[in-house]
Amino acid sequence: MPDLKTENDEVILAIYNEDSPVDPRDNSDSPTTMLIWNKEYTLGDENEYSSLDAFFAAHEGAKLVMLGLELNDYRYYCTLRETKLDGYEDGVIYATMDTVQKEWGGDIEKAKEYMREEIREYSWYLQGEVYGFKLLDRKTGDEIDSCWGFYGGNMRENGIADALQEKYRYLIDELEPQG
Repeated sequence: MPDLKTENDEVILAIYNEDSPVDPRDNSDSPTTMLIWNKEYTLGDENEYSSLDAFFAAHEGAKLVMLGLELNDYRYYCTLRETKLDGYEDGVIYATMDTVQKEWGGDIEKAKEYMREEIREYSWYLQGEVYGFKLLDRKTGDEIDSCWGFYGGNMRENGIADALQEKYRYLIDELEPQG
């Protein structure tokens, strides 16, 4: 059963929360590396360092652009957010200066904004806010279109609206929660 649904005379638009979303860090070609230290979960990218201190020791003197990460573990989900680098963070997301030069023309602020977007996306993944849609023919029930892997609960901003044929995009504003 869809989480959100609406219809017109021609089609039914159904939005589903993904049961088993793909970890956005798996098979990622991201120019950044996200390392998180947690006793209960394996999160972020593959991590060869036993602790944050070990990471900093291995990269002493390296030119890195880095943001600290704070993991909030609630009973049923986790959230991830940027935090200051003060030795108490749960992880880091970083890129080397060579990568910053190559990917963002040396613009450190652009690199940091990209990292913040990756933090938001990963937090949505951890919270289970990953969606897909089906567009169905109202008369036959046949699937006209579908797409999955949209991170974040705002259907206008997460890409679902853009993925719909233009003539059906208005349906996003008419979605209603389902029982």
